[in-house]
Amino acid sequence: MWGGGSGCGKTSLARCIIGLVDINNGKITFNNTNIGMISQKRSIELCRKIQMVFQNPEATLNPQKTVEQLLTRPFALYNPVPKKERRKRVIELLESVKLGERYLSRFLHEISGGEKQRVGIARAFAANPELIICG
Repeated sequence: MWGGGSGCGKTSLARCIIGLVDINNGKITFNNTNIGMISQKRSIELCRKIQMVFQNPEATLNPQKTVEQLLTRPFALYNPVPKKERRKRVIELLESVKLGERYLSRFLHEISGGEKQRVGIARAFAANPELIICG
């Protein structure tokens, strides 16, 4: 957990950890792996282990997808969750963020800002990461 005033580098550090920008100097390691340079291709497993919940979910979640589609994507990318079990797992994720099954077929324009943020949180949880960056 980081603290600090405006402009102290919290967002820049988060972007470096998640792999969106290179660090200027120094080194960032995670599980004994240097993760500070975006020029080094990250493995799927490393991407699974480090997930981010973005401050503005509308800018990072595809508005043309339903909540179910948004939450199923990490399973297809990172987890060997069989297709027949994915819907059940998505419902569990929605319940874990105090939403529920009734949100499965909704699009982003049909839910509030706080609900979108919870979808973003559930999406990060879907990958079963070791580290979640909130930025």
